[in-house]
Amino acid sequence: MSAGEESWILDPLSHPAVEAMTERELADLPFNRGYRGAPECLGERCSG
Repeated sequence: MSAGEESWILDPLSHPAVEAMTERELADLPFNRGYRGAPECLGERCSG
């Protein structure tokens, strides 16, 4: 597994399936629902 193959994990909108979608399909994508990004870390403690 190379870094290029997994780059969409950090940027879900760059996933090949999303890139292949039509404008109508893209309009149906739910944003800010259920996706939880990486926790914010402060020093050694992380919340999330």
